[in-house]
Amino acid sequence: ECACVCVAGEVMDITIVSGGEESTESEGMEKITIGESESGGMEVQKAPEPMIMAPPVITLPPPPRMDIDDAVGAGLCVKNGAYPHECKSLLNIRCADWRDSAHTWAPTKQQGYYASCMAQDCEQSLEGGESNHPDLPGCRFLDGNGFCYAYGTAQMWCAGRGIDTPWCSDGGASWGLAAAGLGTAAEKPTDWTPHADVKFRGQWSDDAPYSCSCMKDCTCNKVKQCWCVDEDQKETGPASYYVDTKRSRSSSKSGTCACTCGTQSS
Repeated sequence: ECACVCVAGEVMDITIVSGGEESTESEGMEKITIGESESGGMEVQKAPEPMIMAPPVITLPPPPRMDIDDAVGAGLCVKNGAYPHECKSLLNIRCADWRDSAHTWAPTKQQGYYASCMAQDCEQSLEGGESNHPDLPGCRFLDGNGFCYAYGTAQMWCAGRGIDTPWCSDGGASWGLAAAGLGTAAEKPTDWTPHADVKFRGQWSDDAPYSCSCMKDCTCNKVKQCWCVDEDQKETGPASYYVDTKRSRSSSKSGTCACTCGTQSS
């Protein structure tokens, strides 16, 4: 006794019902049952398709809100006693000086402090990846003025919980050393860069802005001569002050920076 079924475009599992017994089913195929109808003929019954349940929708809770106490605890800033809702960024000293007092200074002093600020941030960018100084990861994250947060705890907080929050301006992954867990830079120096188009403050705010340039792993006598780890060291930044500067090799200058902003050098 034989029974055959042909269904175009499909491969099906055929079960022959004979004497109450069924043949073995092929796994993963649709099931067709063939048996005798009440009138004695052949009857084909297609098994119902299995129900496919939609996966559950999982709603994640929103990320925790970062507040001023988080920023203080991470070492980004300190509260202003007179204004408890304000937080003053913890910066390298010359950057903090410029922020707090530059509006009272003459233009040359403003530029001189800014050059020193850039040199300190530049040297911070050359830190990181040293087992004896795990608390000094470098500089990737900045305050609202574009200055490096001075403390390693602040840098690492911004790289974790604080990333993409208003507290943490991001210079970019290439500014952070991979070995320090701060970014993607494979080695030092990273891509940290000094500032362009810095505005004068106070009564000179309408004067033309100035830009900065730095020599990494170098110390310099203004723009006359530099002593660098690499005698062919190129300047970094939007300005160009060191093109004609005489360079000499000095292996002891690793981790140091010299910067010039406008007419003044660090």
